[in-house]
Amino acid sequence: MDKETDSKALLGTRVSEKVADLLTDIEKEPVPDGLLALAQQLQTALGDKLDKQSGE
Repeated sequence: MDKETDSKALLGTRVSEKVADLLTDIEKEPVPDGLLALAQQLQTALGDKLDKQSGE
């Protein structure tokens, strides 16, 4: 991988970790089940997108 690709991969990892941390914090709060389900769908979709991008 070149330097730019490494930089993008690192940023993606940091973003994924930050999103995961935020969603973990959200899961600890009393929120409606529908909102929690949407947050989990978002987490899955972002993970899938990042996985797809890293496979290119």
